[in-house]
Amino acid sequence: AEYHHAFQACSIDHSDTSPFRINLRSRGVLDCADCDKSSNVLRSTMSAVDGRVAQGAAALARGDWTGAREHFEASLEGEETTAALEGLSDALFWLEEIGPSIERRTRACLRYQEAGDACRAARAALWLAVSYFSALGNLAAGNGWLQRAERLLEDVGPCAERGWLVQLRGKM
Repeated sequence: AEYHHAFQACSIDHSDTSPFRINLRSRGVLDCADCDKSSNVLRSTMSAVDGRVAQGAAALARGDWTGAREHFEASLEGEETTAALEGLSDALFWLEEIGPSIERRTRACLRYQEAGDACRAARAALWLAVSYFSALGNLAAGNGWLQRAERLLEDVGPCAERGWLVQLRGKM
């Protein structure tokens, strides 16, 4: 709502608040020069991502899960990046390959933690919680990931992930 004033030249549907679109926007995949106040940070993140990851992200945005998988897997053959791991996790989730999706997202979460990026690690932990709850019905594992997200955010100031944690806790 607060951002709509800047969208005139943008082709991205920013009114779409589905978790999938929010996840893509938070990773800088659906970003544009006129949008989010953090777009400079997101653009710099995207500039470090190779072309295969960008192609995979575009395929995800179109709902082409198989194409996205191919691009992210090709990217991971060259270098393991968190963007490629998360993108592949998204594609695998929508292809109903939940186990491999969880494996990739777990790896991304650990890589974010190793890099000291608590917000992104917490976001990955939240997505893992949702995967365990919704796709596997495993409440114990899901709650474990929620607790990890909570611990990761203890020393972090306000961020979107904190809101997502509160929202997800509210559904429990």
